[in-house]
Amino acid sequence: MDWFLQLFTDGSVANAVIILSLVIALGVSLGHVKVFGISLGIAGVLFSGLLFGHFNLVINEEVLEFCREFGLVLFVYTIGMQVGPSFFSSFRRQGLRLNTLAAIIVLGGVGIAVAFHLLLKIPVPVVVGLLSGAVTNTPGLGAAQQALQERMVDPSTMALPGMAYAVGYPFGVIGVILVMIFIRTVFRIKPEREANRFERAQRGNIQEPQNFNIEITNARMEGIQVRKLATIVQADYVISRLLRNERVEIPHAETVLQVGDVLHVVCTPENAEKLAVVLGDVSKVDVRAIPSMFTSRSVLITQTEAVGKSIGELNLMRRFGVAITRVNRAGTELIVNADLELCFGDRIKVVGEESALKKVSIELGDSIKKLDYPEYFARVYRDYSRCFTRQYSVQNSRCPRSG
Repeated sequence: MDWFLQLFTDGSVANAVIILSLVIALGVSLGHVKVFGISLGIAGVLFSGLLFGHFNLVINEEVLEFCREFGLVLFVYTIGMQVGPSFFSSFRRQGLRLNTLAAIIVLGGVGIAVAFHLLLKIPVPVVVGLLSGAVTNTPGLGAAQQALQERMVDPSTMALPGMAYAVGYPFGVIGVILVMIFIRTVFRIKPEREANRFERAQRGNIQEPQNFNIEITNARMEGIQVRKLATIVQADYVISRLLRNERVEIPHAETVLQVGDVLHVVCTPENAEKLAVVLGDVSKVDVRAIPSMFTSRSVLITQTEAVGKSIGELNLMRRFGVAITRVNRAGTELIVNADLELCFGDRIKVVGEESALKKVSIELGDSIKKLDYPEYFARVYRDYSRCFTRQYSVQNSRCPRSG
């Protein structure tokens, strides 16, 4: 039994692994516990760490320093990888406003912290730790500790920011939750309704593509090629599947339409009405629900050779028998057409046979590991240097080749 107790007290590598594992497991479990529909989320890990520290279940100081630095690196890295692909397009749309608001919040917090230091004579390391904890800013705490370490301050001072952070963090989490509950109750705000309203405001007048099934009942459409249909119906749409004689296939430009065919179309409701007027009627049959060899996959554009090429230039239908049905750029669904250029970080939805989808996935990247960062940032610099004279929008089919 002694060897088991030593695992929690001897400061070995096994001790560090066990303590960290228990803190994380308990914290994640605690974060999933809901009280009145509210949970702590990932912040539960901090509270479990406070509990372990209270009972003096700590790890070796050198190991703790490594975990702190390594965790901060992972945190910053993953945030960058998550928002990097859509950073520039988002910055063009509302970057100035959001950065101004963020600067006001940060400077306001710094002003209050400085006032605490001057009026209440609170030491700077404690003030910085309180500020980081109050705004739940873990990278800020790491930067403060790094600054103190570079100044070679007294070891006892090094612990002050972390202690102050631990004191301020619970209030930063719970305080925000209580304030939001208070505001929601007083002003009778419904979060779901506000979220939908915000989403509509973000989209503006842009209509997102939807799925429609249209049956060909117009006898005049008999024998018309899909290519010619595009000249008859002046609209943006994608025919991803075709149901004929209870068999599903992916149509190409030379496919001849027949009366009785059911087309699965991805387009806006307005364009769906135009197609229905020409082709026939909206069908109750969902072509996607019919068993077939075709499936769909979401592919991330990360291959530099594919960035900047239009959908027509890629010609995936002729080369692989695969149709691109949707393009998601910075959270906005774009209408697919042959002139739409693919940008870095676009997420497209493709439909085809599984073997063909794998080939398309390899060609377009679909992997963070395949990012060519030197080339990527070189293109970003070149393309965005033109933004002073040319403005790009999220809906524009011609976008910065690396944005």
